[in-house]
Amino acid sequence: MSVEPVSPRPLIGRSSDPAAIRAELTPDLAASFDAEWEAVLEAAKRTQDLQAIHDLLTRWRFVASAEQASPGRYARALEAAERIVAAGSAEAAGYQTYDAWTVLNDHLRDVDRSG
Repeated sequence: MSVEPVSPRPLIGRSSDPAAIRAELTPDLAASFDAEWEAVLEAAKRTQDLQAIHDLLTRWRFVASAEQASPGRYARALEAAERIVAAGSAEAAGYQTYDAWTVLNDHLRDVDRSG
């Protein structure tokens, strides 16, 4: 009896194939992908380590998926990041923030009282 190797499932049904990922990107994002792809491939040749390639494909699968769900999402996220960096903090840039631990603890306290 032989067992076939199992490969990880692609993110949300998306392919890990660089060409398939690239096909889902806008021309500007495809150009960014191409530049990063070339740099990572060159580094992998020098180091003989493929982890950076896997990381790149995972990251760009997320970008492609986000762009398919909401075109322009990646550009909006970059613009928001630039505003936050320029202002010095998310709050100074006009973004509402919260402490996740405080929200979680408040929720758990409410659950304890109701349960």
